[in-house]
Amino acid sequence: MVELYDCFGSLGLLECFFGFRFFRLVLAAVGFLIGLQLGVALFGALGLLLMVIEVAVALVVAVLFYFLYFVGFLIAGLGLGVSLGALIAANLSLSATAALVVVLISAALGGVLGFLLSKYIIMISTALVGATQMVTAGLLLLLPRQSLRTFPERVPRGELLVATAIVLVLAVLGFIYQFNSSPIYPKASEFMRN
Repeated sequence: MVELYDCFGSLGLLECFFGFRFFRLVLAAVGFLIGLQLGVALFGALGLLLMVIEVAVALVVAVLFYFLYFVGFLIAGLGLGVSLGALIAANLSLSATAALVVVLISAALGGVLGFLLSKYIIMISTALVGATQMVTAGLLLLLPRQSLRTFPERVPRGELLVATAIVLVLAVLGFIYQFNSSPIYPKASEFMRN
């Protein structure tokens, strides 16, 4: 049976090294997951009809994300900010409230940078988010039965620092690979005209 960390790690690998190339598909996948969460929040999780409605909502949001990909620069920047903010908060052992503030400020800064430096933010954010997913999946595999909610608190501090270093190394490698293998791409303003 396929476990959560298998999917999480595989998606992370794809996103880390090929995120820029498959950005619209990654956005559609993110849109599907957001739509699924929205469907569950609106309709609950009981009954076959409600599950079909939830999947329909997820598909609508996925299609919207795919075709409104120019909003993806903002989403990529937000993802970059959230990942960096979460790494900072985890390594500083901040309280939940302080960690939330750090993550929100980082997300806002990342969103602004997403519009200003679209191509590079997409590469950096997909590399960092993908690297974070791969390392998290690896830790979940090595430390089974961990709740994602309490995950950073249960990983020993020394191992958390090593995991952070591995995330950063993988993110740099992913960015370099994406940068060297990507075609010349238009700026954000040119995307919006299409």
